[in-house]
Amino acid sequence: MGSSLPSEKEGATLRDNTYLRYRVVPLALALALILAGCGALAGGSASGSATELPTQAPTEEPSPLPPSPAPEGEPTPPPSPDAAEPTPPPTPSDSPTAGLPAGSRILPATVPWVRIGNQAYALRAGDQALDLTLGEQFYPPATAATSPDGSRIAFSDSASTPRRLVVLNVAVETGEPEVITLPPDEPGDATEGVFAPDSAAIAYTLLGVDTWQLRVADLRSGAERTLAEGPTVAQGPGHLPLVPLPVAWTPAGLIVQRVLWATDAPAQAVALIDPLDGALRAEVAIEHLAIAPAPGGTQVALVTGIAPIGEAPRQGVRVVDLQSGAERELLPEQSAQVRGVRWSPDGAMVLVSSGTTWNDPVTSLRVMNADGSGEQVVEFGAQGLALELRDIAWADEQTPLVLVLDQQAGQVQLHALPVTSFDASGLRLLGEFPAPENAGETVDILYVPG
Repeated sequence: MGSSLPSEKEGATLRDNTYLRYRVVPLALALALILAGCGALAGGSASGSATELPTQAPTEEPSPLPPSPAPEGEPTPPPSPDAAEPTPPPTPSDSPTAGLPAGSRILPATVPWVRIGNQAYALRAGDQALDLTLGEQFYPPATAATSPDGSRIAFSDSASTPRRLVVLNVAVETGEPEVITLPPDEPGDATEGVFAPDSAAIAYTLLGVDTWQLRVADLRSGAERTLAEGPTVAQGPGHLPLVPLPVAWTPAGLIVQRVLWATDAPAQAVALIDPLDGALRAEVAIEHLAIAPAPGGTQVALVTGIAPIGEAPRQGVRVVDLQSGAERELLPEQSAQVRGVRWSPDGAMVLVSSGTTWNDPVTSLRVMNADGSGEQVVEFGAQGLALELRDIAWADEQTPLVLVLDQQAGQVQLHALPVTSFDASGLRLLGEFPAPENAGETVDILYVPG
């Protein structure tokens, strides 16, 4: 769903700025680091962020995601063994969206999409899938953004020189999507973008040889405008420029994180910018490794701590109010690598996944209220639940989604895991997908209907 933490294995949904500490690096390497760091913890629409506008009117059957009870504050404890078992969802072959008629969208907007490698699969849509490379025409990175209405997918094409922002329109009849590249004919490398709440515009940063521009492109007219610009070269001793990278476009405004150009330092600050005129609405200076904005846009969850190469990481999660600057600890810094952070669509709850390292097969998945209370934990990859957790999202205010790799079955599976039964017995299978060809391929939730 567009922006947002890295996938569970690759770090594809956090906007990962996990660098070394402040060492100045060559210009080409710095560009590669910043472009790679534009991906999402909060990674896109799959993060469950709310939007101001309704989603596109459905043209297919409603999403098969299970209903959930209305939130009641504290997460509800699991039901007793005597409670009635939920009705299992139909298998993909029984799905009403299987065998879609000619003229349907390339990917339906009423069901989740899963990305495996460079193939995007629509849940329960038979063989309906999209090759994001369009026949090796493009080379998408590990992260991609999806518009809130499910009409477009965007990514920074790492195969193009200079690097372009590719926007695919999938709200067309079955076939190849319509393609827009940004900017169409200017020098400079485009970072990954974030969609406006109405899905009609996208923001990105254009990195030149010695300047940067924060831009907004109207996807209907093709017109672009510059919100802010500045240098990418030092203006004096000890004055390295901060480059803004878009993280999310929320009802409160455009959220950017500021990174030190030509260094491998963590991101230095988070700012809220008016998407119309570029005016600065709020800013908080705080070092962080990754960021997950809350749906409303006035709060962000920041992954803090260290991720040294060749040494044990030590990380935690803090929630920061961008307007007041107030901070609160959600997860204390400890010997752990935070892999994913996702806010519920109403901003009342947070999912946090973590392991001892990126390669640790055991992942702890926590769900808690936004103030840190009512925490529940389930262990993936451990004895009794030998499923490898690859990505997380929210179906609604009470229903987390987990994307797992079942090595024994040779499948990627999407499950619902309601907070009312947040343990292995509460998993509800929604769909199955082909396993990746190798362990290093992207496996994440690309889109969830809003």
